[in-house]
Amino acid sequence: MNSKKNKPDPAEVPLDTFRSQAEARLVEFVNSDLLDNLIDELSYLNTSLLAFFDKGYSAGEENQKNIILSQKSQCKEFVVQLKKWIEVQSLLKNKKINSIDACQSEHRLTSKTELGELTVSQFSNIDSASFLKFRGLTEDLVSLYDQIARLDRSLYGSIAAQKGNTVADQIERIRSAYI
Repeated sequence: MNSKKNKPDPAEVPLDTFRSQAEARLVEFVNSDLLDNLIDELSYLNTSLLAFFDKGYSAGEENQKNIILSQKSQCKEFVVQLKKWIEVQSLLKNKKINSIDACQSEHRLTSKTELGELTVSQFSNIDSASFLKFRGLTEDLVSLYDQIARLDRSLYGSIAAQKGNTVADQIERIRSAYI
């Protein structure tokens, strides 16, 4: 007797087989200190950037001011995207939105390529104190964006989108072995 006849065809197995595991991971995340830490870090960066744009760059030379002003709207867009994502996670934590709604594309992060790159780090030859502060803030902002983008893919992405996640890679290898 062939036992393969009793097994479902892998093509017929729904892709959300791991839904309960993903749901548990999501609940664990929104109730963790990590979410609170991300909120605190974004709040600090936003406050620092707003203070800098309010008065911090006025002491620099004209070319530095122009570089900073050219990056201002992109910095703000990065912050807006991160705030939107964190707000959805907070709504999920407070049970004002469900996980199905939270994973919808309108609640996911916009890719950095769509936002435009922050290019301040390419100006490593400028060493004024105010410009170095701005460069540090933008590097921190990009780093936080990258961290949250990886988290977003890990929590909401398909198994295939989670490359680099060892559990996801193992699941994908197992799935591939049966297809």
